[in-house]
Amino acid sequence: MARVGHSARVGRSRRRWMNVFFSPIVALALVTRVHGAPSAMGLRKRPFKNTAARGRALGSTAREVYGEVLETGVLVASFELAGAQTFELIVDTGSSRTYLPCKGCASCGAHEAGRYYDYDASADFSRVECSACGGIGGSCKSGVCRYYVHYLEGSGSEGYLVRDVVSLGGSVGNATVVFGCEERELGSIKQQSADGLFGFGRQAYALRAQLASASVIDDLFSMCVEGYEKLSGEHVGGLLTLGNFDFGADAPALVYTPMVSSPMYYQVTTTSWTLGNSVVEGSRGVLTIIDSGTSYTYVPGNMHERFLQLAEDAARESGLEKVAPPEDYPDLCFGNSGGLGWSTVSEYFPALKIDYQGSARLTLSPETYLYWHQKNASAFCVGILEHDDNRILLGQITMRNTFTEFDVARSRVGMASANCEILREKYVEHASESPRLPPPPPPLSPSQSPLPPPSPPGSSDDKDSGVFVYLAMPVVGIIGVMGGSALMKKRDSNQWRRLEEDIGEHLDGEIELVDVP
Repeated sequence: MARVGHSARVGRSRRRWMNVFFSPIVALALVTRVHGAPSAMGLRKRPFKNTAARGRALGSTAREVYGEVLETGVLVASFELAGAQTFELIVDTGSSRTYLPCKGCASCGAHEAGRYYDYDASADFSRVECSACGGIGGSCKSGVCRYYVHYLEGSGSEGYLVRDVVSLGGSVGNATVVFGCEERELGSIKQQSADGLFGFGRQAYALRAQLASASVIDDLFSMCVEGYEKLSGEHVGGLLTLGNFDFGADAPALVYTPMVSSPMYYQVTTTSWTLGNSVVEGSRGVLTIIDSGTSYTYVPGNMHERFLQLAEDAARESGLEKVAPPEDYPDLCFGNSGGLGWSTVSEYFPALKIDYQGSARLTLSPETYLYWHQKNASAFCVGILEHDDNRILLGQITMRNTFTEFDVARSRVGMASANCEILREKYVEHASESPRLPPPPPPLSPSQSPLPPPSPPGSSDDKDSGVFVYLAMPVVGIIGVMGGSALMKKRDSNQWRRLEEDIGEHLDGEIELVDVP
């Protein structure tokens, strides 16, 4: 899920991983094929080389991420494969499939890496067998284990599932994982700058789940998203950890709330929001999806109306005036003649307190609900938006300078206010590095890359072991944009649920499903 931010501010030039927008459509019926329960079948653990001694604690690593709400709308991390071939993938806690374009893709776009993955450089590369396909959310077609990820607005990713060694750094080192090799990109996925998707969702084939099932890491990961974008163009992004990373004395003092059962999403229960001294009406007892792939935060209509009123009251009491929003968006923006800036915003706007089930309370600064006006350096706009769902979709903006631990093994989420920039600078730059994989071959353009060998026709594995489920329901502006790949203009208040066929045996009425060819 991702809702992109706005165009780059004047005087600042940074990479844009996503730059295509779409208009929402209404789908009245969806069809899906349901496969067997997902598992870690086919995953191999690769012996580490000089990274972690046998018999010691499970591995962990701290990775750098790039991106911010306004300019890229997503967070991106490097994914290094054989030959030091590095790809920039969108980190999305709302999607589970990891995929990127591979050599031979005749219908993939030109992305950040400027090349497709050349698997011939890897002695460890192999395609997933059809015998293991159903256990990792795939579909066997003509003897090839395939995956399909389609989205309502028409974009999608299709390809085959493979195993290969990825370099993850730290004491995790090099590990063998299953991911998707794209043969076809559709719509905005083909046009985006990001190379692919780094799936951190709850399903069993998500990368962190594979590593945990192979006893490479504990089944938890964490994110720490840095605060306001800075006009100087310096690094903005944050920190991603895999496993139980040791921050020593710098470890944030986490408060925990239980996860609510869901096959795809990290859901918790919000007991209330308080802006300043006023409880936001409509915020009590609301299910909340935490999704790093969504740029802004979306709340139910009645909650949104009350939040805007409280924000406006606070702004006026501080002497701020309404200003026109950027690019004709209908957002609520406030400013003054020059005293308001990212370093002084807390003097004008109140803190946001979020209470979660289990007596977990976070006190957050205004940067978790305001974004900086691109055309007026002394103005800010409210980044809490409305959608037609009865849940909160907690996006990247409200994760700013909040250390968030997804402890899947214990089915809980830990949170604490933190200075994410300091944590990144201290622990990413000094994290031990894994051994490098072999040097890369010369880069190949998509037109030069040979197509993969054709699949053998008439395979007995063409049979469908799944069943078809028909959902006759209008899908009208509910949750999320598609896995960080299909984007919406900021002025669109309706977001659309992600469509993935990768749901295992669980049929959750909250999740709409994909049409599988």
